[in-house]
Amino acid sequence: MQGRNNRGDKPHFGKVPGEIIKDYSYPSCLILGMTILHVVVGIGERKLWLITAYEPNPGQWEDGFKKRAVIMDKCFFCKGNMVEDTTNYMADLDGHFIIIRNVPCHKCTQCGEVSYSGEVVVRIEKIIEKLKGVLTEVAIVEYAA
Repeated sequence: MQGRNNRGDKPHFGKVPGEIIKDYSYPSCLILGMTILHVVVGIGERKLWLITAYEPNPGQWEDGFKKRAVIMDKCFFCKGNMVEDTTNYMADLDGHFIIIRNVPCHKCTQCGEVSYSGEVVVRIEKIIEKLKGVLTEVAIVEYAA
Protein backbone atom coordinates (compact mmCIF):
# COMPACT_ATOMS: atom_id res chain seq x y z
CA MET A 1 0.00 0.00 0.00
CA GLN A 2 1.14 3.49 -0.70
CA GLY A 3 0.54 6.84 0.92
CA ARG A 4 -0.23 10.18 -0.65
CA ASN A 5 1.53 10.92 -3.92
CA ASN A 6 3.60 14.08 -4.49
CA ARG A 7 0.71 15.98 -6.11
CA GLY A 8 -1.39 15.79 -2.92
CA ASP A 9 -4.10 13.59 -4.44
CA LYS A 10 -6.08 11.04 -2.45
CA PRO A 11 -4.04 8.08 -1.24
CA HIS A 12 -3.81 4.99 -3.41
CA PHE A 13 -4.61 1.92 -1.34
CA GLY A 14 -3.34 -0.63 -3.87
CA LYS A 15 -4.26 -4.25 -3.24
CA VAL A 16 -6.15 -4.83 0.00
CA PRO A 17 -7.33 -8.14 1.49
CA GLY A 18 -10.97 -7.41 0.77
CA GLU A 19 -12.96 -4.45 -0.54
CA ILE A 20 -12.74 -0.82 0.55
CA ILE A 21 -16.31 0.18 1.43
CA LYS A 22 -15.62 3.57 3.08
CA ASP A 23 -12.73 5.95 2.40
CA TYR A 24 -12.29 8.08 5.52
CA SER A 25 -10.28 11.29 5.50
CA TYR A 26 -6.64 10.55 4.77
CA PRO A 27 -5.08 8.24 5.64
CA SER A 28 -7.62 5.57 6.57
CA CYS A 29 -10.38 3.39 5.11
CA LEU A 30 -12.92 0.72 6.10
CA ILE A 31 -12.31 -2.68 4.51
CA LEU A 32 -14.82 -5.51 4.14
CA GLY A 33 -12.52 -8.50 4.56
CA MET A 34 -12.67 -11.98 3.09
CA THR A 35 -14.59 -13.16 6.14
CA ILE A 36 -17.36 -10.98 7.49
CA LEU A 37 -15.08 -8.59 9.30
CA HIS A 38 -14.81 -4.82 9.08
CA VAL A 39 -11.29 -3.48 9.50
CA VAL A 40 -10.41 0.22 9.74
CA VAL A 41 -6.78 0.94 8.86
CA GLY A 42 -4.56 3.99 8.61
CA ILE A 43 -2.01 4.25 5.83
CA GLY A 44 1.13 6.35 5.48
CA GLU A 45 4.91 6.37 5.57
CA ARG A 46 4.92 2.87 4.03
CA LYS A 47 3.12 1.57 7.12
CA LEU A 48 -0.35 0.23 7.80
CA TRP A 49 -1.92 0.96 11.18
CA LEU A 50 -4.80 -1.15 12.46
CA ILE A 51 -7.30 1.23 14.03
CA THR A 52 -10.06 -1.27 14.80
CA ALA A 53 -11.59 -4.52 13.60
CA TYR A 54 -15.03 -5.88 14.40
CA GLU A 55 -17.65 -8.37 13.29
CA PRO A 56 -20.53 -6.31 11.88
CA ASN A 57 -23.99 -6.96 13.31
CA PRO A 58 -26.15 -8.39 10.47
CA GLY A 59 -29.13 -6.33 11.67
CA GLN A 60 -27.20 -3.09 11.19
CA TRP A 61 -25.81 -3.67 7.67
CA GLU A 62 -27.26 -4.21 4.18
CA ASP A 63 -25.95 -4.96 0.70
CA GLY A 64 -23.57 -7.71 1.80
CA PHE A 65 -22.34 -5.74 4.85
CA LYS A 66 -21.34 -2.75 2.65
CA LYS A 67 -24.00 -0.21 3.68
CA ARG A 68 -25.20 0.65 7.15
CA ALA A 69 -28.90 -0.16 7.45
CA VAL A 70 -31.35 2.54 8.40
CA ILE A 71 -32.81 1.27 11.63
CA MET A 72 -36.09 2.84 12.63
CA ASP A 73 -36.84 2.22 16.26
CA LYS A 74 -39.57 4.89 16.48
CA CYS A 75 -42.55 5.27 14.15
CA PHE A 76 -42.34 8.26 11.81
CA PHE A 77 -46.06 9.04 12.31
CA CYS A 78 -46.92 8.37 15.97
CA LYS A 79 -43.46 7.85 17.57
CA GLY A 80 -44.53 4.38 18.78
CA ASN A 81 -42.02 1.51 18.97
CA MET A 82 -41.08 -0.27 15.74
CA VAL A 83 -40.54 -4.04 16.00
CA GLU A 84 -39.41 -6.67 13.49
CA ASP A 85 -42.41 -8.49 12.06
CA THR A 86 -43.86 -9.78 8.79
CA THR A 87 -46.77 -8.43 6.77
CA ASN A 88 -48.57 -8.95 3.48
CA TYR A 89 -47.59 -6.58 0.65
CA MET A 90 -50.14 -5.75 -2.03
CA ALA A 91 -49.56 -4.14 -5.44
CA ASP A 92 -52.14 -3.11 -8.05
CA LEU A 93 -50.79 -3.32 -11.61
CA ASP A 94 -53.49 -2.01 -13.93
CA GLY A 95 -56.24 -4.01 -12.25
CA HIS A 96 -54.08 -7.07 -11.61
CA PHE A 97 -53.39 -7.60 -7.93
CA ILE A 98 -50.24 -9.14 -6.49
CA ILE A 99 -50.18 -10.17 -2.85
CA ILE A 100 -46.83 -11.14 -1.37
CA ARG A 101 -47.24 -12.91 1.97
CA ASN A 102 -44.88 -12.95 4.96
CA VAL A 103 -42.74 -9.97 3.91
CA PRO A 104 -40.16 -8.96 6.57
CA CYS A 105 -40.83 -5.47 7.89
CA HIS A 106 -40.64 -3.13 10.84
CA LYS A 107 -44.12 -2.54 12.25
CA CYS A 108 -45.29 0.06 14.77
CA THR A 109 -46.76 -1.52 17.89
CA GLN A 110 -49.00 1.52 18.37
CA CYS A 111 -50.49 2.44 14.95
CA GLY A 112 -49.47 -0.52 12.75
CA GLU A 113 -47.43 1.59 10.27
CA VAL A 114 -45.03 -0.61 8.26
CA SER A 115 -41.58 0.11 6.82
CA TYR A 116 -39.27 -2.07 4.73
CA SER A 117 -35.48 -2.29 4.47
CA GLY A 118 -33.80 -1.53 1.16
CA GLU A 119 -33.00 -5.21 0.60
CA VAL A 120 -36.65 -6.17 1.12
CA VAL A 121 -37.84 -3.50 -1.33
CA VAL A 122 -35.41 -4.78 -3.98
CA ARG A 123 -36.68 -8.35 -3.46
CA ILE A 124 -40.32 -7.20 -3.70
CA GLU A 125 -39.54 -5.40 -6.98
CA LYS A 126 -37.92 -8.56 -8.38
CA ILE A 127 -40.92 -10.69 -7.40
CA ILE A 128 -43.33 -8.24 -9.04
CA GLU A 129 -41.20 -8.00 -12.19
CA LYS A 130 -41.13 -11.81 -12.46
CA LEU A 131 -44.92 -12.01 -12.13
CA LYS A 132 -45.75 -9.24 -14.65
CA GLY A 133 -45.63 -11.57 -17.64
CA VAL A 134 -47.87 -14.24 -16.13
CA LEU A 135 -50.46 -12.18 -14.28
CA THR A 136 -53.98 -13.33 -13.81
CA GLU A 137 -56.47 -11.13 -12.00
CA VAL A 138 -54.95 -12.00 -8.60
CA ALA A 139 -51.57 -13.56 -7.81
CA ILE A 140 -50.63 -14.61 -4.29
CA VAL A 141 -47.02 -15.60 -3.62
CA GLU A 142 -44.77 -16.19 -0.62
CA TYR A 143 -41.91 -13.75 -0.04
CA ALA A 144 -39.49 -16.58 0.79
CA ALA A 145 -40.31 -18.67 -2.30
